[in-house]
Amino acid sequence: MDYLELRISRLQQANRFSGVAIIQSQLTFGLIDAVTQEKIPESSLLERTPSGSTVTTTRNLYPILHKFASSLNIFKETSTDEFKKRCNDIQLTLQTTRTLLDLVVLSIGRGSMNFQGAGVPPEDIAKIARMIAVIGEAFVAIEEVIVETVSLDWTFVKLGNEYQRDISASGWCPSFASKLSQGTCAIDTTEDGLPACQVRLLAILARKLVPGGAFWLDGMCIPAQREARKRAIGLMGRTYKESVVVLVLDSGIQTCSVRAQIKERLLRVVTSRWTQRM
Repeated sequence: MDYLELRISRLQQANRFSGVAIIQSQLTFGLIDAVTQEKIPESSLLERTPSGSTVTTTRNLYPILHKFASSLNIFKETSTDEFKKRCNDIQLTLQTTRTLLDLVVLSIGRGSMNFQGAGVPPEDIAKIARMIAVIGEAFVAIEEVIVETVSLDWTFVKLGNEYQRDISASGWCPSFASKLSQGTCAIDTTEDGLPACQVRLLAILARKLVPGGAFWLDGMCIPAQREARKRAIGLMGRTYKESVVVLVLDSGIQTCSVRAQIKERLLRVVTSRWTQRM
């Protein structure tokens, strides 16, 4: 609350939009300051758009998260009491932020001040909520790896059509984005083809692994006709064996931390849906 009180005291003339701006600042810059226990320059998390407006960005968030994770690991290895205290403080901060996000930003329940009541446009509310959730979820993800017991949900049922419109303008396929937001498998067996955005993404990944190379995808390349399909499936072993690189995008494998023990990582691969189909 110190972050909030400090900024309120600086206001010469409080109004609804000033209050909203302070809350937004508290739930982004203030959240980062409170969790990392460092004063992060706000300028490092702001950028100017081509239209001249200033927006919050996650472009420089990674080094902040990396430093935070390193410091938390040091406490875990050197001071059990301090580590527990830091984890409790972080959890309280994240839970408070998540509650304020619901009450004030998304106007779920009855808040004393909320963005909707202040007249903030719905599309701006959605963008602000997504930014706060991205930052909060990033910190939770780090704690889940280091502490292994932290869990806090940052997903939203609905943030409006602005989400699809924004990512569509950035080159994403709306139907693909919808599948991702619903947590469904982005790539499944389909003889009818794939959205162009998915094919472009796979081509980019393939060229990064093998410059100038091409890719083969069983979900797209295996025909529907029964006899041809059987022959193609019979050649899958040879196809994988003779490939320069095999890129597996499996949700079960992707949820395994790279810091997990080698036995756990191998078990995830062996028990993955992809391996079971082989």
